[in-house]
Amino acid sequence: MEQIKQILKNKKIYLRDFIAIIVIFFLSLFVEQVLLQWNSFKNEKYEQTFQVSEVQKAENKDGETTYDFLFDGRYVSSIYLIYQSKTDISSRMEVTFYDGYGQKEVVELEDTASFLLGKSAVWVDQKVDSLKLTVENKDADKLNSIIFVNHTVFSWAKFLLVFSALLLSYLFVSHCTFFGKRPEWMYAMVSVALGTVIILSAHHSFDSWDEQIHYNIAYTDSWVWNYMEYSDAVMSNVEMRVPTGDTLEEEQWIGEWLNQANDTVVLSSQKGRFLRYGQRAYLPQILGLGLGRTLGLSYVATVFLGKFFNLLFCTAVVTCAIRFSKYGKRTLMCVGLLPTTVFLFSSFTYDAFVIALLMLGIALFVTEYLSEEKIQTKRTMVSILAMVVGCFSKAVYIPFLALYWLMPKDKFYSRRQKNLFKAGIFVLLILMFASFILPFISIQI
Repeated sequence: MEQIKQILKNKKIYLRDFIAIIVIFFLSLFVEQVLLQWNSFKNEKYEQTFQVSEVQKAENKDGETTYDFLFDGRYVSSIYLIYQSKTDISSRMEVTFYDGYGQKEVVELEDTASFLLGKSAVWVDQKVDSLKLTVENKDADKLNSIIFVNHTVFSWAKFLLVFSALLLSYLFVSHCTFFGKRPEWMYAMVSVALGTVIILSAHHSFDSWDEQIHYNIAYTDSWVWNYMEYSDAVMSNVEMRVPTGDTLEEEQWIGEWLNQANDTVVLSSQKGRFLRYGQRAYLPQILGLGLGRTLGLSYVATVFLGKFFNLLFCTAVVTCAIRFSKYGKRTLMCVGLLPTTVFLFSSFTYDAFVIALLMLGIALFVTEYLSEEKIQTKRTMVSILAMVVGCFSKAVYIPFLALYWLMPKDKFYSRRQKNLFKAGIFVLLILMFASFILPFISIQI
């Protein structure tokens, strides 16, 4: 009878959670499409195109051409410039609009349009009375049309941020007992949610330190055999030739341009079949990029997958560190959720791999050091292995292995065991340092 009551109780909880998830999903859609874009939502949707040849214009003595537009208080969310050019086009806009009190104000907007896209978007978000668009005379003939629009633009990053905040808040409150006993699950959910928002917010761009270099290494090693191809999209990112977007529309257009450029192969070459010593830290990213290419995903989706695999791996490692650590669980959670930590977990870099494994190794060492029982072989070996693998790409962290020299003598069953253990750590340190120093010396010789 008690089992039946427990089953019925669990079913009620599952049903409540399911209904809550559905409600939160649609509420997040409402927030993203309506509340966060309220001005666009409440005003009339339209798209009005002006051909440049039909617009009144005037040339001034400074070598610029100005186009005048009248709107009589019509709401404009964005302005699109359509052009054909072999160089970037700079423009300046003087917008006269009505503020919340019905008074006229003037604001100046500047924009630099990349020649690679053939169009650019300027965010206005005002009830416009008049607008003056100014470009240099040499660029005036390159403009084809100017489009004034009012519409809402869906953002996956904003939607996921709202959805995650509402869902996690609900789960942490309604299942506080479970998460109180299992803080590692709380960390894992928050880390994956925040990391995914960061990945989606970055779109196609590489914002971390030297990320284009790390991406190039991971992309090269994601080809299984000794042959690899570079598409125009890959080369553009590696050589930092991808234009930057100032608005969500431009980011979407750049993504479309990269997906098209990915169809053009500009370079093919031979490569080694095996990962080099210092590149094993890229394994999660390599797997994500390789899987995306195997599944035939678009270029942007493949880049997302490479970053997401890195996020999943590093989050899983830190989750294990929190789970198996008997001390400092909250400290590990705080370190794992530091903005820089989550940012690195969501980027192309070896630092995330190093940080996650060192956190696991040090957490297990502290647990072993502070526990009153004799040294546990399995836990100690996992801790040492995590530190060794974590130091593959960054020799500066190798001295962390020397922490095991601090292990108290009463942790060992005998003096002989203690001496063998510490001698083994010393030999491991020498081997780790030699693996970095000897290749460098051989190159110099």
